[in-house]
Amino acid sequence: MCCTDPEIEATILEFMPLAHDLYHKGLGLEYYQKLKELDSTECFLHNRVQSDGGFCSRYEHRGLICRLFGFSARTSKHALLELVTCNTIKTTQVLAYQHSVDEISAGRNVLTMNQYYMRLQSIDYEKSKEFFPINIAILHAIESVLHYYAYR
Repeated sequence: MCCTDPEIEATILEFMPLAHDLYHKGLGLEYYQKLKELDSTECFLHNRVQSDGGFCSRYEHRGLICRLFGFSARTSKHALLELVTCNTIKTTQVLAYQHSVDEISAGRNVLTMNQYYMRLQSIDYEKSKEFFPINIAILHAIESVLHYYAYR
């Protein structure tokens, strides 16, 4: 599962909506401190207990990488489109997975991850050009929002 994968990276911009939401709920500084002290590479937002609607404790403000995983394609080294997913999705959602693979194979118009990231870059190139481990991206997003409101 990607929530527990230490290799998952994201941009700061992906987590700006989360950072703003936390700030406006009075949780920005608390989350910032917890992330500063965190020693795990598992996503800070991952909730192992929750099972419906995803495992994200802040599902409505999850990052773009989280939104796209399992729902978008990438171009393989052989220039073929392939679904971006993991074994968990392949084995627990077999019919949906196979339907998506069939749709891609049939040549349906599917947006790829890089197209979404290009759109993200058009919002703020600086905050979307560098990828960080997911917890660092969240930390920097919160830091950016806290900085903004501190000097506003």
